[in-house]
Amino acid sequence: MNQKIKQTKLIFSLISLLLLTLVVTACSNQKHHSHSNNKTSNQTVALITDNNTINDHSYNASAWQGLKQYGINNHLEQGDNGYQYFVSTSTPTAAIQSALNKNFKTIFGVGPNLKTDISKAAKNNPKHNFVIVDETISHQKNVTSINFNNEQAAYLAGIVAAYTTKSNIIGFIGGEQNTATIRYQAGFEAGIKAGAKKLHKNIKLLNGYTNSFSKSSKAKDLALNLINKKADIIFQAAGKSGTGVFQAVKSFNETQAVNKKVYVIGVDSDQQSLGNYYAKGQQESNFTLTSVIKAVNLAVENIAQTTYDGKFPGGKNITYNLQNNGVYILNSPNISNQAWDQAQKARLKIIKGQIKVPTQIKAVP
Repeated sequence: MNQKIKQTKLIFSLISLLLLTLVVTACSNQKHHSHSNNKTSNQTVALITDNNTINDHSYNASAWQGLKQYGINNHLEQGDNGYQYFVSTSTPTAAIQSALNKNFKTIFGVGPNLKTDISKAAKNNPKHNFVIVDETISHQKNVTSINFNNEQAAYLAGIVAAYTTKSNIIGFIGGEQNTATIRYQAGFEAGIKAGAKKLHKNIKLLNGYTNSFSKSSKAKDLALNLINKKADIIFQAAGKSGTGVFQAVKSFNETQAVNKKVYVIGVDSDQQSLGNYYAKGQQESNFTLTSVIKAVNLAVENIAQTTYDGKFPGGKNITYNLQNNGVYILNSPNISNQAWDQAQKARLKIIKGQIKVPTQIKAVP
């Protein structure tokens, strides 16, 4: 009898131990699952663009490239649980609200025009992270500001242009006259003047603005006007409008021999392929002299990754320049060795502080 009682107690003890193990395991799994869901929701990232979308071959395209790379690095997919972009078809406010409604944790606003909307959204949503690109929002702990010394890279492009031009007439076409575009023009003009001085040349710079980043037809007209005035190099810093510059130059170059081509300097991303064409006589060629790169992709990827790692740099203003490879120019077969060497010498002097590149037109020497 006592033996049966002992056996019964042993069975109950084993059953109790088994049940306890199952409960602990279930709780552990539930806790792990909850942590995993929180981690995923905390690392979702949205990109807000202007109405030029991510297909502008320039600024927005570069930002989207960086966000996609962030997704690849962290095994995240495009969508509500990973990363996504929203286009400001009507107003930036509506696009930002769409991202908030889908509970994206970190929201990037690409471009100066989104400053006011990003600042307001950040104040109203303190538990979300916000990033403004190419502007500064101060005194808000949940906002990171990203800026670029793009005038430094534009200066190098100016050096290359000075050593390349045959007509000694160079053009600049900007989009909106905002801080970033003016930096491009100021740096480019300063680089041209420095190169011209060294070469004992008298180079004329002609400027024009579309006053929009989405008016390619206006940019095309401006480019044709510059060509008529004998400009043989045109630097376009006009966003999606810049496609009109490439269209104008391509149509002109197709009627000319290869050695009579007009060059275009691209902006923000690598625009070498936009310069492919067939010259008179169906000779294959390219007219992109170089591209002035503003590594928006690098900035977006870096900030998104830092946030993923739990270290969102809220309240900080982060600057990208020549020294940290945030801005630079690309080499190409159209650049002579002499022009490239002079640009690289200038690059080192800028990094060392021996050349101070102006950020305003009136400050150009």
